[in-house]
Amino acid sequence: MKIKETILLFIIFILLCLNSTNAGTWQTLDVPGTGNGTVANGINGNNIVLSYAQHSYLYNGESWSNIDAPNTNITKARGIEGNNIVGDYDMNGYLYDGLNWTILSAPGAVFTSAYGISGNNIVGDYWDSNHRYGFIYNGTTLTTIAPPNSINSGAHGIDGSNIVGWYSSRQGSSHGFLYNGVTWSDLDMTGVKVTRAYDIDGSNIVGYYDDDSIKSHGFLYNGITWTTLDAPGAIETRVYGIDGSNLVGGYRDASGWHGFVYTVPEPGTLLLFAFGSLALRGFDKLTTGRKY
Repeated sequence: MKIKETILLFIIFILLCLNSTNAGTWQTLDVPGTGNGTVANGINGNNIVLSYAQHSYLYNGESWSNIDAPNTNITKARGIEGNNIVGDYDMNGYLYDGLNWTILSAPGAVFTSAYGISGNNIVGDYWDSNHRYGFIYNGTTLTTIAPPNSINSGAHGIDGSNIVGWYSSRQGSSHGFLYNGVTWSDLDMTGVKVTRAYDIDGSNIVGYYDDDSIKSHGFLYNGITWTTLDAPGAIETRVYGIDGSNLVGGYRDASGWHGFVYTVPEPGTLLLFAFGSLALRGFDKLTTGRKY
């Protein structure tokens, strides 16, 4: 083998090894003692809130804790920030600070659920006798928020003044949305009828979309690029929460639903390949005199 070919193969080998090291990882999260039925709904740092059957759990990366509201039949934990957890139990939304359970119920609602929290603001949705609406609660006042011309809607994620969620239109399609307190923007994966946004962290938005066979695929949208996320071996994947480079949700395989945490590949991976391509071209130019 020629020296040039040997050096090129060595460079490619190094690049592939580095890429393997930086590749994204999937970790299944099933509540201990269960085989399926777990879904991870929210993440903040090392803490993840999950639901299984009619119960909720907190997982800190090492240990599991049950976080069911007292004297209730069903508790669903859906979002977390610091010590504060939001969700719903027995038809009411709640805020749990580690000690106290505070009920959140929209006036006239038959069901209220809290999904996301950022500072003093909580978002979620509620049902009246006919429709579903998103809301924001600032610690004092619960205000309905719904995209113009929507039939049903839900607010699921919040980061600062930015809120994401979904709404259904009179045409029968379901759209994701981004609302900054003034302007509504649609979030639609190209070529699909159902897109739902569930959480936001900075410029990154996660959720899921349905394909033509009505199977769900998770997505990560950075404001420019849509990236489909399917757990290995999954029939369906849904992403519900994001914090930095870590995403959580649920995937369904032949045995049922499982929670997961997915770590996004480091941006350096893409830069590495770009650098590698330039390095190979530069090496080729030095050895052959070829111009690009």
